[in-house]
Amino acid sequence: YGEISHFMDDANIERIGVDIYTPDFMKIADGFGCATARAGTHEELKGALIAANKLNGPTVIEVMEKDFVDGYPYSI
Repeated sequence: YGEISHFMDDANIERIGVDIYTPDFMKIADGFGCATARAGTHEELKGALIAANKLNGPTVIEVMEKDFVDGYPYSI
C-alpha cells in the first residue's frame, strides 16, 4: 500500500483505498493469551527473543523500525 500511495502522490492522483488502518497487534496477541514485547533497538530485540525462547507458548514481538517510513528509507 505504501508503494501504491507514493505512486498516486507522484502522479497527482487522489489517494483512494491505500491509507489502511494497522490494527494493534499487541492487543490482539494479548487477547489470544500470547506473551508480547516491543523492541526499538537491536539490543531490545535480542532481549525479547531470549525472553520469548524461555516461555512455553507463542510470543508476538513488535519491532519499531525507526529507519523506514512507509516501507521506504528516509534517504529517498
